[in-house]
Amino acid sequence: MIKDYLRSVRKLKLDIEAKKRERDTLYMTLTGTTIRPKEVDVQTSVGGDVFGDRMAIVADYDRELEEEIINLIREQHKANQIINTLTVAEYRAVLTDYYINGYTWLKVAELNGYALRTVHKIHGTALKNLKECTLMHYDM
Repeated sequence: MIKDYLRSVRKLKLDIEAKKRERDTLYMTLTGTTIRPKEVDVQTSVGGDVFGDRMAIVADYDRELEEEIINLIREQHKANQIINTLTVAEYRAVLTDYYINGYTWLKVAELNGYALRTVHKIHGTALKNLKECTLMHYDM
């Protein structure tokens, strides 16, 4: 149950990162440049301004992405609160790096100075401890 929730937060982060890359590729395709204005405020024209119409699509995409990012921030905050109920720093670090930061297992091992096998052991133990701690405090 807790692992499923943490996985959903990780998936949300990875989905948003993919959508950001997609948006940037779309923008680069439309404009021929990677430089994006801070906020795109484009209105379509009745006269058939194709570029304006395309930029309006990018602006809509940006607005939808921002809503998803706000949701991600909320879910990451909640997941962080759950992870922080653990008293062992190594457990918190491994879970945070994997589920909140979205790193691969290899990167988690590298960042924390562990062998990959050790990271998996820490992860399993952390989840067992987390399950005991949080079932009483959070409604998943």
